[in-house]
Amino acid sequence: MEGKQPVYFRLALGEADSNNPFFGYKTTAYYVFSLVYDTLFEYDEKHENINYKLLTSMDVSDDGLTYTLHVRDDIKWHDGQKLTANDVAFTLEMTPQYSYAFSYDTANIDPSSVTVVDENTVQFKVYEDANGFLEYLAGIPVVPEHIWGQYLRSDKPDSVYEVEATPENMVGTGLYKYYSADDTSCVLQLNKDYWGGTSAADVVVIEYKLADDSLLAALQSGELDGTQSVVASAVDTVKTDKNLSCINGLTFGFNGIGFNLHDRAQGSTENPTLLIRDVRQAIDYCVPRKYLVQMAYGGLGLPQVSFLNPNSKGYYDIASNYSGYRDSDAADSVDQAIALLEGAGFTYNASGQPYSAADKEAKAVRYNAAGENLQYRLFIESDNVSYDSIATLVQNKCAEAGIGIEISRYDQSTLWSYTDKWDYDMYIIEWNGYVDPDFACALFAWDNGKYCYINGNGYNDSGYSNTHYDDLYYKQRYTHDAQERMQTLEEMQKIVYDDVPYIVLGNYFYAQVINSSRWSGYKQLPAFSDYGLIFDTATFRYNLLHMTYKG
Repeated sequence: MEGKQPVYFRLALGEADSNNPFFGYKTTAYYVFSLVYDTLFEYDEKHENINYKLLTSMDVSDDGLTYTLHVRDDIKWHDGQKLTANDVAFTLEMTPQYSYAFSYDTANIDPSSVTVVDENTVQFKVYEDANGFLEYLAGIPVVPEHIWGQYLRSDKPDSVYEVEATPENMVGTGLYKYYSADDTSCVLQLNKDYWGGTSAADVVVIEYKLADDSLLAALQSGELDGTQSVVASAVDTVKTDKNLSCINGLTFGFNGIGFNLHDRAQGSTENPTLLIRDVRQAIDYCVPRKYLVQMAYGGLGLPQVSFLNPNSKGYYDIASNYSGYRDSDAADSVDQAIALLEGAGFTYNASGQPYSAADKEAKAVRYNAAGENLQYRLFIESDNVSYDSIATLVQNKCAEAGIGIEISRYDQSTLWSYTDKWDYDMYIIEWNGYVDPDFACALFAWDNGKYCYINGNGYNDSGYSNTHYDDLYYKQRYTHDAQERMQTLEEMQKIVYDDVPYIVLGNYFYAQVINSSRWSGYKQLPAFSDYGLIFDTATFRYNLLHMTYKG
């Protein structure tokens, strides 16, 4: 960086874990991977078509099970070595088996089938001709065999997880080179020989978790150029700052309250009354979504009841179209919850006496004749202000129906240690997603534990199991006719809504801030949406390539 002063772009994100491409799985790591490494494919601006990136072309067999990739021959790794088909094959062979972050995305690949045909050609087979497969591959970082092969082709391949990220081993073909990282940030330097264009930012600094007040102050002072999100209370302040611009972005996922329904898991500690659907529906009646968006999200969000959101190709508007819709914002929603609970036999108090008007006034917990109660543990992340507000709202509304909620607040790692052991009743989580609805649908597939989180290959962390839903899941997965698939997706959304393995709360907007006095030319993606994102693992690289530095 001799001569002119380097131009920095400093972006604030959440807490970090590891920048090792086989071990890191938090948001900050995904951002680093998207800049240091290239992928085989990428979406266009509208997220409608998937284009080649490290490939010149691709052939697919008539049965959709054999892929032949033709790799570009003009790309070099950051250390000067040439990218070849061997590197692509190595990535496709090892990622399904060893990657924490991307094993799901490559689970459809048969690692034993990956074959190097020649220096620029790779062939492999997939287990299924499934929807969404190329989108999954569009996020996979291609890594160099000459760096990671020494670990993964050894007699102790698990040692790859212990590898510290350094400039010597974080070698990619991407827009930026890995420079350094510590407990506060990660620093990346521009790859001036990048094959796909260049950026006005010579250095990207990804700042880790900052307190809300520190984050706002850093944006106002110019110490930060952008942030993935600010809290709703800061938005009005940002809007009065002539140097800053704020946009409301939306992911493809949802926020929700997950129930522990995995009574088959060894050591599962769920309250068995959660296995009663009427109980879960009653709790759902106690979640006023429109009010929640105003109170917990500061108005920056969309209420939602389906696990697919309006940006998804398969979204079905349950609130407007489904006769079985439960209006949790209605004035009688708590009465509706009580009716469900009494119908399910929860008509007693702790003393075994009939639940009385005095019990209702005291907001006592309901019991059934067997002495089972409606007392639950709700776990949330301790540093998430919105989750705290949601939990308190749900606690208060449920109390009116005779449902007891005890809130426990943990840091993310501790919370996950409980959910990994199925040691919880309820917890609040945000699921991100993909443009294609298959991943979101898989969150509720079971298939004898195949999709079980931790013990299976999927992300079904509620333990929900419905054989009819599973049949429909596979039908939508293999149906390539858009209209027929949409009909299947509609039925699936109705089933999950009725069965309530999750209470889908909605989507909060990412109030993303950028220093527009320094930077121009950025876009919200996908381009068709009113709520696209500037900063996302799929959009940040695009904007770095297209933004202009104004000084």
